[in-house]
Amino acid sequence: MQYFFLTDLSPEQQQLIEGMGLCLTPFGVDDKEGFVVNDEEIDWATYALGMKVEAVEQTSHTGVLAACLSSVVQDDQPNTPKVRVLYWQNPSESMDVYRFRTVTEATLLPVLGKDVLLFGHCLGGNYTPIENGRFCIHIWSSPRGTAHLEHAEDQTIFGFRVNETRWRRFSPVNEGEVIENPDSGSPVAELIGNNLFIFLPLLCREIQSGTEIYAKILEEVVARLTMNPAERRSRAREKAKVAFVHGMNLNLNQQIADLSVAVAEKEDLYGSRLGILREHLRRVGEAKEILGKGLQARQVEEILGKEFDQLTSTPGVKRVSIRGNKVIVLTDMIVCQDTRSKKWHEIGMFRIEICLRAEHKVLFFNLCPKTHLRNGGMQAPHVFRDGRPCLGSASEVFAEFLREHQFANLILYAIQFLGSANVADSAGKHVDEWPLVSAA
Repeated sequence: MQYFFLTDLSPEQQQLIEGMGLCLTPFGVDDKEGFVVNDEEIDWATYALGMKVEAVEQTSHTGVLAACLSSVVQDDQPNTPKVRVLYWQNPSESMDVYRFRTVTEATLLPVLGKDVLLFGHCLGGNYTPIENGRFCIHIWSSPRGTAHLEHAEDQTIFGFRVNETRWRRFSPVNEGEVIENPDSGSPVAELIGNNLFIFLPLLCREIQSGTEIYAKILEEVVARLTMNPAERRSRAREKAKVAFVHGMNLNLNQQIADLSVAVAEKEDLYGSRLGILREHLRRVGEAKEILGKGLQARQVEEILGKEFDQLTSTPGVKRVSIRGNKVIVLTDMIVCQDTRSKKWHEIGMFRIEICLRAEHKVLFFNLCPKTHLRNGGMQAPHVFRDGRPCLGSASEVFAEFLREHQFANLILYAIQFLGSANVADSAGKHVDEWPLVSAA
């Protein structure tokens, strides 16, 4: 791999390059100090700077060339928005780059009025959202997390048939607006700020009609971006509410079905414990009955909808969604006071996962890079690395709210839990390791 040595970069220029998601590596050679980028990154770096490589010179370090940069003249870089393909893995094995560029130019440029950066990841991967004044599209990608891929079994996507061969897709992180396949309801992309993450391997041969599906996803993006902010928020909220009601109904019915099967199959084995299992089944059944209150399905949906409304209006809650057997709640920034110093600390913005099935547990994940995994790897003063909370005496309260599906009360209590620290506790005493709340 070839490396390019860049010198005399101002702090502002360094920020522009890092805003492209690149990592500038400090480097010194031939009595000069600067930074190096590799041959896959040099185009990104020069584009961010509005410059071009005028010439290169060999340094005394093998494999490192000193890049001489010059400004791009107006004729070379007109003000009209354009689509720039900055990264396209394995182009020989991917679909035609030209077709994706053309669809992007026709669909997005007239609406956005700014440059679009197109990243084609034929091998899939996790990439951090880029905020640099342009609109970034990441194909077959997810913002962050592990490289976990899920098998997808959609037979059609936006009406287009796909190959029968099983293919894989990424999962949403539920930090933006999730775009779903209208044919199945499965997630196909997520719009986070000025970044569109497409979860499908559209560039590879695993999916037929990749360009056509890509065009439909972009049309959905345009529909959302052209709404006024209030309409867009209302539409997103209504879609989340419908999904929440549907998902909750499925989970409640599945809980009863699972427990009924367990009683029928394990009656001889449980012996004295059978009564406990039957009592559990009775409670779940009562919860469903109380929830429905003997009403029709439409009225049950109204009750679940009201629970969603309560949950989304809880102070500190930013967004609510349901994925499989988990209710996902995203919070605003949570702060906590160190009662010893009376100073306030930023703990972070959290993704709270409420598991609805057998686990019946609540997990907390800190989404802020500057605040997560403090004190040797803690998500929060009383939350371990794997998201498990150390609830202490609060565990019974959490368990009761979970059993009764009182999610609004559960989340209100959870936010209060995250924003408190018992400084007499071996974990809570380290609350001062979290950053202080900014004076601004």
